[in-house]
Amino acid sequence: MLEDASTNVEAWLFDKASRAFRVQISSAVLVGDGFGKPMGILNPAAGIPIVETAAATPAGVFSWQDLVMMRWQVPLNFQDGGAYIMNANTWAMCSTMSDANGRPIMVAGPTEEAPFLLNGRPVVLNNLMPDVAAGATPVAFGNWNQTYTIVNRRGVTVQNDPFSAGWCNLFKFDARIGGTVVCPNAARLLRIR
Repeated sequence: MLEDASTNVEAWLFDKASRAFRVQISSAVLVGDGFGKPMGILNPAAGIPIVETAAATPAGVFSWQDLVMMRWQVPLNFQDGGAYIMNANTWAMCSTMSDANGRPIMVAGPTEEAPFLLNGRPVVLNNLMPDVAAGATPVAFGNWNQTYTIVNRRGVTVQNDPFSAGWCNLFKFDARIGGTVVCPNAARLLRIR
């Protein structure tokens, strides 16, 4: 089949495997436990400080004031390049919030590098972030270049083994990538009461 195929099957498999590795690495960067995969930013062992919602905020939700307070808990030297991370459901809640004067806190910035700004900072949507619920940390803010380091020791490689499986070809894919929080003080997580 490999020799008679009209397309390059090996390249197609490699592309699919590379995309699968990227999905798994992205997941590990966010929620990984550090055992055989990178340590995730939501893992308590990563050490990113947690900011609680205010006592005046109703239980199970957050307010725009909580988002502002969380941002300014990050030291000033890490504010440049800071961005919020949340999932699409949380972003939907944010985009319907308004400040004390009734103005929406979500601002579309067509000249900015990100399509949405929150409190003057870009919003990155990542559906691996948890939904808003009591005890969850659905919103993160930080300078992620300073907070997290990914080490790509060896990219995705493929080994074609036509001998081990009789009449079948085995394809073995491998990658060696690590990552961890290197500066937890450059970010904050918002926990819902």
